[in-house]
Amino acid sequence: MAHREDWPYPIARSRLDADRLLGRGERYARDRGVSFDAACPSWMREALRRQVEAMSAPGAGLLEDNLSDIVFEMSRFLRNNAELARERRQHPEIGAEEIVRPVFIVGVNRSGTTFLHRLMSRDRRFRVLRLYELAEPVLWSGEYAVVAGSPDDPRRARMQGILEASQMLDAMEGVHHFDADEPEEDFPIFRAAFSAWVSVARFHIPEYGRWMHENGSRNAYAYHRLTLQHFTWQRRQRHPGRQCQWLLKMPFHLMELETLIETYPDALFIQTHRDPARFMGSWNSLVERVRSMSSEPRSRHDLGKEQMAFMSGMLDKAVQFRRSHPELEERWVDVDYLDLVRDPLALVRDIYGRFGWSPEETAMKSMLDWQLKQAGKRRAETRHQYDLQDFGLTPKMVDEAFASYLDFITSRGIR
Repeated sequence: MAHREDWPYPIARSRLDADRLLGRGERYARDRGVSFDAACPSWMREALRRQVEAMSAPGAGLLEDNLSDIVFEMSRFLRNNAELARERRQHPEIGAEEIVRPVFIVGVNRSGTTFLHRLMSRDRRFRVLRLYELAEPVLWSGEYAVVAGSPDDPRRARMQGILEASQMLDAMEGVHHFDADEPEEDFPIFRAAFSAWVSVARFHIPEYGRWMHENGSRNAYAYHRLTLQHFTWQRRQRHPGRQCQWLLKMPFHLMELETLIETYPDALFIQTHRDPARFMGSWNSLVERVRSMSSEPRSRHDLGKEQMAFMSGMLDKAVQFRRSHPELEERWVDVDYLDLVRDPLALVRDIYGRFGWSPEETAMKSMLDWQLKQAGKRRAETRHQYDLQDFGLTPKMVDEAFASYLDFITSRGIR
């Protein structure tokens, strides 16, 4: 049978039900010999309930045929949290792992953050998060010293299979490249805590966004640090003597910079910048594609207004933070998107100089090789096509919405 509607038998329907999900989470914890509070504390359970409530509202427009994927994904988060709780119980020293001077790439979406993250990850001075370990943070066999991160890591093969079978690759062709071996941004950690700003973009769930604004993400950032302690401990099993900094990336950190700096007091920051009239067209197109996989289509003009308010609000918060904390400016590097496109390696050398790092030539050679390889791939792929006006926006409207941000970057010689 090629089509779902041709299947002659009843098809079981998934229900997006918070109580059923939490009951499943309790079972995962019990089966792994840990308490449910250790695997899914009360604040996380409340976040799950809020997200499910918002996604169940008629305005969310979730496609019934895709509910099973959403339920499976949320169940996987609950299972992973139970696995992490068991690993902490077996190895309590995980809680003593130090996260020293992590580097956060926090540029706005569609401003080159993925390219810069993957380029800099070629330097072995950094640790990065891989897509397959974010999907399965605990290696069941515990063979971190031998198997983890190697071509024989079973999580890698499973993730590669998921990517090849997923409609995500087709939907995101020319927009965002997924690769099991490339570094990935850290929003999956927040999604596993059911406290992710990316969910507000992925789904039309304004009530959940308002709840996130009112409650903040302090608990979720503590969970982020705890998860990073797991990954640090896991890395040290394979490379016990290697001293590395974490290189992390997520545009939505711009929503929570106060909490981020409380959680990581010695963090370093790289912020990429791009003209809002350019990135908003690209961002709206990306959001539309992502939502099309799970939700009924909405008016493009409504989506444009919604996302312009969301993104300008995020950058307003970031500008307010930057202006309120001049003492942190020495730990901040601002990057012009045009400079990144024009000469990526020169830009990387400038970043290294600002932070007092010595670039090793082997690392720079690895970056150059990767850059040339990516340029070849880009010439062969379908280019991302988008138009700001398709979403009911004009450059003037965007400039007015992002006035505070534009003043900020202009004062730093970026535009």
